[in-house]
Amino acid sequence: MPASVGSEDAEVPRRASAGGRFEIRRWLGAGGNGVVYEAFDRQRSAVVALKLLSRIDATSLLRFKTEFRTLADLSHPNLLAIHELLESGGDWLLVMELVDGCDLRTFIRPEAIVTAAETE
Repeated sequence: MPASVGSEDAEVPRRASAGGRFEIRRWLGAGGNGVVYEAFDRQRSAVVALKLLSRIDATSLLRFKTEFRTLADLSHPNLLAIHELLESGGDWLLVMELVDGCDLRTFIRPEAIVTAAETE
């Protein structure tokens, strides 16, 4: 069974590449369910968001699959497009539309962002 995913896990980009299908470009964020990367999907010839499930146990996998099933058939301007759920080498990944923007914390509290120039 694959190791737990963490920001320090050097194996994550290789694992998330799904046998070379995805070119991992950068880390976007992490949450309770997984780690999200910006990646180039060679099969779709498009840049996507790729979510790699953090923990692979029955409960986490069920939650991950439910997230996919819930969102896969929805289409709305305010929702991400979910393209695919796939398993590769024991790892589970969601392939999603990549949306350019900021994270929720930055959106809600933009005054909390401190730039490098402000700290000098």
